[in-house]
Amino acid sequence: MRDEDLDLLTAALIGLTVGVGVTMLIRRGPGGRRPLVAGMELAGRGARIAGMAGMTGAKVAGRAAARNAQRGWSRGMEWASELPLDDMGDQLRDYIEAAKGAIEDTVSGELQDLRKSIRRRRRRLGL
Repeated sequence: MRDEDLDLLTAALIGLTVGVGVTMLIRRGPGGRRPLVAGMELAGRGARIAGMAGMTGAKVAGRAAARNAQRGWSRGMEWASELPLDDMGDQLRDYIEAAKGAIEDTVSGELQDLRKSIRRRRRRLGL
């Protein structure tokens, strides 16, 4: 019986606390405005200021990014104009021809070995 009385008292106190809190938020103040509305207006102003600051920051960052992209492009073009493309092409052609010759030599050697192996096999089989 004692636990039931304590549970009832606890529920009543929780209900009273919630009721007072809701009343304080919804009631009208001396100026006729609700305190909750004033808090929401302050939050809205803060959000608006933060949005404007963010927009300003984005504009500044965008300008800086455009400047740096232009600078990077011009430096890249200068670097590309200094590259010895003709020499690089000749060197690459020489590498490819050397690789091609090495592959041909390897394949022809393997083919000769395979032919020899086939001849030996035929002799053993008597063909």
